[in-house]
Amino acid sequence: MRYGVYGAVIKEGRLLFVKNDSHYILPGGKPNEDDGSEKETLRREFSEEISGTRVRIGKYYGTFRGKTPNSGKDIEARVYLCELEGEVGKPSAEITDVVWVGREDVGNYEIAQVSLNVFNSLDEEGYLLIHDKK
Repeated sequence: MRYGVYGAVIKEGRLLFVKNDSHYILPGGKPNEDDGSEKETLRREFSEEISGTRVRIGKYYGTFRGKTPNSGKDIEARVYLCELEGEVGKPSAEITDVVWVGREDVGNYEIAQVSLNVFNSLDEEGYLLIHDKK
């Protein structure tokens, strides 16, 4: 089973996705030998996939399992809640697009099943609600 670490960045009720090949996924990926922790993996992946993007990694959200969209291999995705430190950079490496996806337009994107499961879980738990700032 393939294992990876992914970040859920939420802004104004929308979740950040990157496009890799033909599908949109959460930013992240598999650890390198040099990564000392899952959080280091996530920082590195954000910086590589979305040029220079920095995140503050919060609490562990959960583990989601499924199949990768292209090869159909089993994957285990460990997901952390993250906050941006600054702005979202430009797509780089194998990433061709970066989008913010909300409840109203989730059906407009070809989102990998495991990432869609994370989106749905966050939505069900109220993370994707827009809260009025007073």
